[in-house]
Amino acid sequence: MERHPDIWDSVMFKYGIMNQWPAKRSFPLANSSETGILNMAPVRLTLTRLEKLNERMSEWGDEAGENAFDWLSGGDPSVLIRKGYQFAAEPPEITTVISGTSSIEHLEANISALDGTLSHDDIARLKTLYGDSESPD
Repeated sequence: MERHPDIWDSVMFKYGIMNQWPAKRSFPLANSSETGILNMAPVRLTLTRLEKLNERMSEWGDEAGENAFDWLSGGDPSVLIRKGYQFAAEPPEITTVISGTSSIEHLEANISALDGTLSHDDIARLKTLYGDSESPD
């Protein structure tokens, strides 16, 4: 995008609570060339499976493990997933959030997650705590 900004109509990144790295360089580049950003798999494994969250937080040296986001979700995994989608849709550069689904009910739950937004305080806290994060899942 930096060398040939005019050839890009859209790009796809994985941006979410656990992987905020694209916001540092890629989002500004896309924005400067009016390139659409599709956000793929923003809540994939780590936010949907407590054992994966525990594993990732342990790797990152966070002793809270699977409870690391209880302040955000009240300890409810379904709320954490909803908050993950809200975070993923927050940057104005993101034009589309791609949601995986296994059923109509699952799709409807993912869509309804985007009905709300995170508070400015929650967004700021997530960016402060995990702004340099780069989780592959």
